[in-house]
Amino acid sequence: MQDIATSFEAYLLTQKCVAHNTFVAYQRDIKEFICLAQHQGINSLEALTQDHITAYLVALQTNQISARTIARKISALRLFFAYIHNKYGYSCHTLELITPQIPKKLPRYCTVSEITEILQASSQDTTNIGKRNSVIVHLLYVSGIRVSELVSLRISDIHFDTGILDICGKGGKMRAVPLAHEMLTLLRWYIQNIREQLLPQASIFLFATCYKRQIKPLSRHMVWKIIKNILQKTSINKGVSPHTFRHSLATHGLEQGWDLRSLQLLLGHENISTVEIYTHVEISHLRKSYDKKLSIKPNNSFFIR
Repeated sequence: MQDIATSFEAYLLTQKCVAHNTFVAYQRDIKEFICLAQHQGINSLEALTQDHITAYLVALQTNQISARTIARKISALRLFFAYIHNKYGYSCHTLELITPQIPKKLPRYCTVSEITEILQASSQDTTNIGKRNSVIVHLLYVSGIRVSELVSLRISDIHFDTGILDICGKGGKMRAVPLAHEMLTLLRWYIQNIREQLLPQASIFLFATCYKRQIKPLSRHMVWKIIKNILQKTSINKGVSPHTFRHSLATHGLEQGWDLRSLQLLLGHENISTVEIYTHVEISHLRKSYDKKLSIKPNNSFFIR
């Protein structure tokens, strides 16, 4: 079973091209399931039955594992058993599994005034690192990019001639996000004047750092820390994460008339149902035309003097 689990992991990376976080979670879920089966004296996949899977899920519920986590584990099991069924001919015992209903939570987002305050606070640090951090915060909001996507950005992903940013999302799926002229100006200024002063060596990544004499892209943890430090300069008392900027863009976009389909394409969601949660904004805002610009623009004067 361990050998097949290893083969499944290779399948996730090479054929399914799942995101890193998804791979780590599925890898952990399948290992957990196999270890439990082996603990029960089951040493081959042929000996597994529907009852073993049901017992595993019941154990999760007994241990008060959240519905969201159980749903992810079921997704991992479905993919695993579908893989071994197609590749090795084993029975697929997950066809009858029912995914628990996950309660939808309203996304945490910032108001326009709060976003404005954060962007202004990010401009207070006039060091090169401070200016880089301000560009990061601006880009998080203006593009709605995920933090995992942001730290993977390469300079070649920015097309200054067309104003398009290529983003590699979950599962290796690409999407093209248009950037406002002001954001493109900031990115060009950062690349030509700030980035080179921060990095002693060349790097393909847009936001990189030198650690132990090696150039590496910024980590997600570093971006979290950047936002936390900037937030301390504001009067905002609620939690703000990199994903908060994404939720804020979606909310403000709907307020200004964006339709759900356009929002789905911008954020890179596979299903339009995923973005329906943003319809907590007043329905009257949806009557506005889609092509209205966001009310917040990057502050050029901070970077170009």
